[in-house]
This record gives sequence, structure tokens and C-alpha cells, in this order.
Amino acid sequence: MTILLTIGISIGLRTSKKQEISIEQEESTRVFNSAESGVEKALSEIYERERAGEEVGGDVVSEGTDEYQIETNSELEMYVEQGSSVKAALDSPTNSDDAKIDWWLESGTSCSSDNPAAILISIYNEAGGVTTSRYLAYDHCYASGDRNNNLIEPDSSSREGYSFSATVTLQAGDSYLRITPLYNSTKIYLASSEISKGQYDIISRARNTDDNVAKAIDVSRSLPAAPAFMDYALVSGSSLSK
Repeated sequence: MTILLTIGISIGLRTSKKQEISIEQEESTRVFNSAESGVEKALSEIYERERAGEEVGGDVVSEGTDEYQIETNSELEMYVEQGSSVKAALDSPTNSDDAKIDWWLESGTSCSSDNPAAILISIYNEAGGVTTSRYLAYDHCYASGDRNNNLIEPDSSSREGYSFSATVTLQAGDSYLRITPLYNSTKIYLASSEISKGQYDIISRARNTDDNVAKAIDVSRSLPAAPAFMDYALVSGSSLSK
């Protein structure tokens, strides 16, 4: 009887512990989903405010035990897929201002085995009622046999975790620039004294009513940008007139 009682208690304790763990997992999943819901609400708020031409960020929005906050960051730092673009608006640059771009988070820089990303920088200028654009492209592997694309050799980056760097001289009337990774995806860091809105940073927090489970999610969102293919034109014919 003692042995049977001991076995019964042991099984009961195990069953109770499994039920407790299952309840904790369910509660953790529910709280995490609630934090994700806060991110979706923040993204929706950004979209609606951008459409209305309103300023974004600054307030903490609370709903019961959940809350989210949107902050405007003057720097842009995010992972960008090959062929996609990120956009940053410029305030009022002069001919003495510049923008610095660092890229390539991964450790390898070998052109033959690591295939590091190149970047295309598109700068759009609006002066005197005329819109113009100019392009700069940087590639560490510009002279390698695989590419041989005659692009510009970048500088070495002094920023931790990055390998390459390019400093772009801005001009009066420059309104925004776009950065497009080529050959590979990469992490990009962009900073300039003429950028007050580089990206939106969202933090969403959620907790349960007992305050024993809490989750937080950080998300960064770039400014809305046209698809990368719109930086190019497909021409059918023998000549192109501007």
C-alpha cells in the first residue's frame, strides 16, 4: 500500500506539473500574440498618419495591460534584402553637407567566396521646380573577375560590425535618397545631420493580469518607398533621349 500510494502521489504531482507548464505556455503565447497585435496597431497608426500628413510618434498608447510606442529615429539601421530599397528624407541640405552609409554586417569580405553586397545610392533633387536624380554605386569587388563592373571602391568602415563605408556629398535642393543593395542582402546604417526622420522604432509590451508573464517586441520600419525597379528604365530601341 505504501508503494502504491507513493507511485500514485508521484504520478499526481507529475500530472499537476505538466498541467501547470501547459497553462504557463498558453499564457505566454497569449501575451506574445497580444504584443504582436500592438505592433500591427502601431504600423496601422503610422500608415494612417502618413496618409494624413501628420507627425508620427512620441505618445504611449495603452490598452489595459498592453501598450505600444512609436519613436522617430534620425538614423537608419536595418537589414535590407537584395533588390529592395530603403528611403530617407533629407531636410534642407547645402553643398557642404554629406551623408554616410555603412554596410555589410557579415564577417567575410572575400569576393570569391563571401559575395559581399554592393550598394546603389539614388539621390533626388528638387530645385527651381525641376526634379533631377543622380546615382552613385560602390562595390568592394568592382575589379574582381566575377564582377568587373567599374563601380567605386568604398572606404573601410570604422563602425563596429560593418566592413564598408561611403560618404556622399549632398547638394542644395536634395530631397531624399534611396539605397539599394546589389549582389547580396546586407545590413545598412545611414546617418546625416540633414536626416531627422530615418526610420520608425516601435516597441510593443504586453503582460497578463497577474503580472507574472510579460513580453516585449521591438520593430523598426523604414519610410515608405517606391519599389526598387522604379530606379530603372527599360528601353526598346537604338537610342534614349533625355
